[in-house]
Amino acid sequence: MAWDLLDSHDTDHGPIELYTQGMKEFMIRFDGIELMNSMLHTSEDVLGELSVAFCKQPQCEVLIGGLGLGFTLAATVRASQGSEHAPQIIVAELMPQIIEWFVQYFAKSLGIDVNCAKLVAGDAYQVIANGHYHVICLDIDNGPTYLSTDDNQKMYSMAGLQQIYQHLDENGVCLVWSANEEPGLITQAAQQGFQVYLRYVHSQLTARVFEQYIYVLSKQALSEDFCSVEQLHAKG
Repeated sequence: MAWDLLDSHDTDHGPIELYTQGMKEFMIRFDGIELMNSMLHTSEDVLGELSVAFCKQPQCEVLIGGLGLGFTLAATVRASQGSEHAPQIIVAELMPQIIEWFVQYFAKSLGIDVNCAKLVAGDAYQVIANGHYHVICLDIDNGPTYLSTDDNQKMYSMAGLQQIYQHLDENGVCLVWSANEEPGLITQAAQQGFQVYLRYVHSQLTARVFEQYIYVLSKQALSEDFCSVEQLHAKG
């Protein structure tokens, strides 16, 4: 089934386009490159569930960097409904057009309320600098090295990782979604003082299987439910 152009905008960062298949599936393209589509979101679901699993005390704040098609946010909201410590959810999205699309199209498609989170139109880097969080969940671009804008690289630099470390609770974690392995992130996060863990997620679309990665950067050692990158390398 063909994708039909639903909306488009010229932004300061480049042209962004929203496509649909019968208002049931959606796809976002940035500067002519597909960023995401709604037919593949298993890893985003896991990311949202993990963000709530790490909320182990009352009045937790979860910051999601990157709204996209809203699957990470929707999974966080669903997991919160059964959680003892339902968090306050904040979403930082660089492009206001994506927030508009969420309000107009995605929230209804996902079955969630548009007011389920505080939506901030702005750079997640700056939002992190202005707050203090129990969980920071980065669902930006396709990971630390596959970026839609070069400016997003600052998030994963040593200065960016230091800022994340400083603005996390003493037991806080930062979850980083990536479409690829990121040895540079592992090295720099460890140098900054994080314990680094990795959760593999297998997603399937028709006959094709995708392996995606969620890096868990923790200020404290985690239980045996998570494997550190050193343990994974030893097993491999």
